[in-house]
Amino acid sequence: MAKSRARMVDYSDPRTHIVGAYDAFDKYNAGHLKSEFEEKLNNVSGPDEAISLSGKYRRMARAHFEAGHEGARQ
Repeated sequence: MAKSRARMVDYSDPRTHIVGAYDAFDKYNAGHLKSEFEEKLNNVSGPDEAISLSGKYRRMARAHFEAGHEGARQ
């Protein structure tokens, strides 16, 4: 029997969370948040702040979609 190759995700790595934010922008059609996110991301003081910021923008993208803003549900 072949062993499963489960992908290990390191949730302590801020890059994992940053990618999650970009995925949310695409999934929820909230591309307008990208430039603001990138500007703030370039000014974080460390990995913990980057993780927090990424989560905040992931939630903002979802809220944009759920609110049905123009273009969000296309």
